[in-house]
Amino acid sequence: MKTCKDAAKEKRPLPVGVSDYVRAQAEYYYVDKTLLIKEFLDRKPLVSLFTRPRRFGKTLNMDMLRVFFEISDEDTSIYFKEKAIWKCGQEYTRQQGNNSSVYVSDNEFIICPIVDEDRDNYVELHRQIEHTLFLNEHCKDMMWEQVLEGEDKVFSVFEINGDYCGSLELQNPDSDTPEIGIDLFENKRNKGIAPKVVKLLAKRCYKDRKVDYFLIRRTEFISQAIYLDFPT
Repeated sequence: MKTCKDAAKEKRPLPVGVSDYVRAQAEYYYVDKTLLIKEFLDRKPLVSLFTRPRRFGKTLNMDMLRVFFEISDEDTSIYFKEKAIWKCGQEYTRQQGNNSSVYVSDNEFIICPIVDEDRDNYVELHRQIEHTLFLNEHCKDMMWEQVLEGEDKVFSVFEINGDYCGSLELQNPDSDTPEIGIDLFENKRNKGIAPKVVKLLAKRCYKDRKVDYFLIRRTEFISQAIYLDFPT
């Protein structure tokens, strides 16, 4: 029989401000929201909009989705085997760890893989940086397909309020010295955005594997210096 002292030892803090799913479900009181994964797989939405006030768990739920779907050298299924999603059958559990996804967020910016819905913003961005191939009627469709399906990985950058800022491009992603390129809308330049989002993406890549160093490419319109400082 448990004593009051034993019960007190089992008490956990609430995950206020915690957006790391692995940590939240292990160290805090955690309400199982993994059936959201089933809902995503059933509905197959192209775009999902999370509209909740601050501290309602939006970022935590998105990190849960990332941990579930993302390909990893680690066996991440251990974080879901005691959760509701694991009782839904193989149709859902076989999706675990089988999808490549990069999602990065902090309290200011969101970085996510570029999708069809970003096309208008991306084309306007390249009009502003005078990339004329995107303005050529004969080339723009081919260029867009290359953005979506090419070897280089392209990401859209949004402010936390949903405003589109620009794009990041990860070239030679499997190299020990990958290159990160950044382009920003005119009204987002020279406001300190470039260093922050480049570091966010670089740290996310560094988390997965060892990188000797990153090459940084920026448009001539972005004047900030960008320094990356990672532990060895």
